[in-house]
Amino acid sequence: MEQKKIAHILCHTEQDTGQKIEIFPSEQWQTAGGKKGFYRVRIDRIWHCEDGEKYSFLSPEQLSELIISHLNLEMAKPEPKPAFRARQHISVKGPNGWTRGMIGSDPILGPDKRWRVWVRGYGFSKFYLCDKQEDKL
Repeated sequence: MEQKKIAHILCHTEQDTGQKIEIFPSEQWQTAGGKKGFYRVRIDRIWHCEDGEKYSFLSPEQLSELIISHLNLEMAKPEPKPAFRARQHISVKGPNGWTRGMIGSDPILGPDKRWRVWVRGYGFSKFYLCDKQEDKL
C-alpha cells in the first residue's frame, strides 16, 4: 500500500546536489503507534528512524529540528551590533563617487539579520549595509 504524503521538500545546498524530504501524517501507521498531529519522514527514499526504532513519529517541533539539522543549516543569527552611531560623519560611496555623509540612525537590524544604517549626504539619502568585519559601510 502506498502511503499518502502531505508535503515534500526539494533542498539544494552549496554542499550537496540535493535531497528530497517527504512528510507523511502518522495516522497512516496507527497500528504502529502513529497519532494525529505527528509525522513520519522519508529522506532520499529512506525512512527516518531514531534510536533503532522501527517507526519514528515526530512532533512539528521535532520535524523542523530534523530538517534544519539534517541539512546542516543554522538559524541566521545576527552579527554583533556595529559601533556606528547617529550623527557620526563618514565617507561613503554616493551617486557621484566617494563623498562625505552623516549617519542618520543608529544601526538597524533588517529582516535578513544584517545591520544597516541610514546615511544622508549632499544630494543623497539611503541605507547602507554595515561590513561585518571592520565596521565599514
